[in-house]
Amino acid sequence: MVSMTSFTSAGIECSFPVVALYSYDAQGDDELSLIAGERVELSAGERGGESYGEGWWEGFNSHGQLGIFPSNYVRHDVCLSVFVLTLRRCNTFKFGPGIHKLSL
Repeated sequence: MVSMTSFTSAGIECSFPVVALYSYDAQGDDELSLIAGERVELSAGERGGESYGEGWWEGFNSHGQLGIFPSNYVRHDVCLSVFVLTLRRCNTFKFGPGIHKLSL
């Protein structure tokens, strides 16, 4: 079953991206600054992603930095999530008449 937080594909736990609705300046060393419009990939695991704590989620920004951020500053990027899920399920996506190929 696929939840909005994560799914398992080929034995690898993957998470769906969220997008920042507002900018946020980190207040502590464990927090992640956000820029409005930035995509963040939720972390996985028992205490990761949406499971971090009440009102706080954990994820990686585009620079690979891990931190927590207010959950009400982001929303799930459903279109990108469906695209990523489709690519990972197919394991290969061909562009055009097989000229370019992306394998995940």
